[in-house]
Amino acid sequence: LTRLIHQFPSIPPTALQLLHSNYQIQPTNALHPIHLTYHNQPLSRLLSTLLPPHLHPPPSSYEQIGHIAHLNLRAPHLPYKHLLGRLFLDKLSPSIRTVVNKSGEVGGPYRTYPVEVLAGEEDYAVNV
Repeated sequence: LTRLIHQFPSIPPTALQLLHSNYQIQPTNALHPIHLTYHNQPLSRLLSTLLPPHLHPPPSSYEQIGHIAHLNLRAPHLPYKHLLGRLFLDKLSPSIRTVVNKSGEVGGPYRTYPVEVLAGEEDYAVNV
């Protein structure tokens, strides 16, 4: 374990202890290539990579009700709304099947608002 801590100083010792005890990881000098694909990337990295720099920071928060993810996109992000919707759908599925964006003002006795489907099914019936 001491060699692991020395070899990987940026990894917390408690995490190295877990790796060592649960997976019998031993220190080595050999390098092993790691192939990362779209599916290995976190949503935040994909958003930062795909959106132009003037749109940073990218939207990252959403509300979830049932299978619906609700975004509140700012005006500069609207030209990319369908790309954003698709990314959120891809990275949050299978628990998310619909991604929407608020498209109007809150109003009425039940304080509802219109939404626009950005990606996925146009299914607003949810189980809570």
